[in-house]
Amino acid sequence: MRRRGLRRASAFALPQRLWRGDVLRCVDLHCGGEPATVVLGKDVPGATMEAKRQHIMRHEDAWRRLLLHEPRGYPCSNVDFLLAPTVAEADYGFVIAEQDAIYPLMSGHNTICVATALVECGLLPEDRRERFVLEAPSGPVPVEADVAEDGRCRSITFQGPPSFVAVRDALVDLGDGARALGLAADKVRVDIAYGGMWYVIADAADLGLALVPEEGARIRAAGELVKKACQRDYPVEHTPAWKSTREFRPGQGRAAPRDGSTASRRRRDAGTRASTTPGRTSWPSAGRRSLEAPTRATPL
Repeated sequence: MRRRGLRRASAFALPQRLWRGDVLRCVDLHCGGEPATVVLGKDVPGATMEAKRQHIMRHEDAWRRLLLHEPRGYPCSNVDFLLAPTVAEADYGFVIAEQDAIYPLMSGHNTICVATALVECGLLPEDRRERFVLEAPSGPVPVEADVAEDGRCRSITFQGPPSFVAVRDALVDLGDGARALGLAADKVRVDIAYGGMWYVIADAADLGLALVPEEGARIRAAGELVKKACQRDYPVEHTPAWKSTREFRPGQGRAAPRDGSTASRRRRDAGTRASTTPGRTSWPSAGRRSLEAPTRATPL
């Protein structure tokens, strides 16, 4: 059973019949049009949120299929499993699941939806409704909620995991696919950065692309070419040490060229680079692992 159309949290309470063990309790929300279904009252084994993510991927993926496939879901759907936290500073933990058995380490719109559900369903103590901490598989996420008098969230602000650039100005070969798409070049310079997920960032203009709706199909196809090239030449690996402590240590979580060269490894704030450089576009999917291919090397 699913609850839709949640409006006024101050007067809302889940009916007692929804707390039976055989009922999956869900709240449907959206953030700027991006949908999410938050699953309440469920927990799984795991000493860390990453371990819980792995458990759901391997043993509980049927819940994702139930909620995201037809007739309950559709291609843009996401589900967030609300779980008990594993670190002392967190109030709740959550694991994100998407179509195609993708379980991201972090997602901005899913974080906002989870925070909104906690506030508007009255699941936080009164003194923790406006400032609290969520635990994503990527690490702790401090949250601030602007709560209206009627109990609804006006806005959610969160602090994401630390961002850094792992590879700067690397030249990747897009092969014959670039020519098939009519791109301006078959090689392009990219940065590879982390901010809760791994991202590869390229100048659209270098490929002869303009960031306009009419170019949507070519941009999407070019993005796949760039990601595949970086998967081949710059595989990334996640190390829990810097995820959990919010620190980056040389040699951990680094994307390195397969040929062992040290080119383009200077780091700087990835968030600033991505948000202030005109014409830059990024293709996220980094930091995502699918159930079909659970390995330590995480695709970009």
